[in-house]
Amino acid sequence: MVTKQTKINKNEESSDKNMEKLIKLQTAGFEALDKRFDEVQKTLDTHTKILDSHTKRLDGHKEAIGNVIMDMLEVKSDVKELKFKIGLILPDKVDKKHFVDLEQRVRVLEKA
Repeated sequence: MVTKQTKINKNEESSDKNMEKLIKLQTAGFEALDKRFDEVQKTLDTHTKILDSHTKRLDGHKEAIGNVIMDMLEVKSDVKELKFKIGLILPDKVDKKHFVDLEQRVRVLEKA
């Protein structure tokens, strides 16, 4: 006859075996998660490096754009200055009557 103590011992052994199986499964699961975490960490590190290089490149572009803006402002200023100077020069054109008078004066001076 099987005593109560024997049944309890068998149940405990069975429970211990089940617990060991469960611990092994969970350990394997944690190891798989750890490997996956390492892969994700490597991917994250790679993407971080890529983003850093892009940030450096964008900073360079930002500086170049700033230089172009400054150059364009200088060109605009120069164009305005030229327009102003041309505006001062053009109205001083000699009309035909004055030109004829000046031509006659030059002829008189050349003869003298």
